[in-house]
Amino acid sequence: VSADHTPINVTTVYSDAHGLSSVPVHWKAYLRNTSTELNYVAGDKVDVTHFYRSAGGYGHMAVNATFVYYIQNGEFSVNDLTTGALTAIDETKWKLVLEAWN
Repeated sequence: VSADHTPINVTTVYSDAHGLSSVPVHWKAYLRNTSTELNYVAGDKVDVTHFYRSAGGYGHMAVNATFVYYIQNGEFSVNDLTTGALTAIDETKWKLVLEAWN
């Protein structure tokens, strides 16, 4: 598990050593809420491993010692927990966390 990345910035590459002895078979990226927003509470997690928004993009890759996640020309949006409406997050209220495992 990576350190929490905050603040989350668009057009940014986040890179963390995964500590495994080989290229990881599985990886995950998620946003962890640090306050209250969109009816989430502190500690709630939203999986963004396969996140995509038409205004921008994302990507991820794993290599021998590093897991890389990038955000390009976009923003993270999540579904409001109560209404279901897709809404851009306040990036100061969330942290990006990366996980890799075999």
